[in-house]
Amino acid sequence: MSVTIERYTKDRIPDVLREKLRARHIDTLIALTASNEEAQRFYQHVPDSQMHDVGIWINIK
Repeated sequence: MSVTIERYTKDRIPDVLREKLRARHIDTLIALTASNEEAQRFYQHVPDSQMHDVGIWINIK
């Protein structure tokens, strides 16, 4: 099975980011969001997160 770089990057970025935030004892990441459809689909698949009006709150476990 072949994995594209885009797919690998999309799947790994949240894991790598969570590891770095945990190491700094950060338990919540609040990020601004884009409104286009592709971005919205991505946000819907971020684990342990909640969408708010202009951002996404991500619980760092």
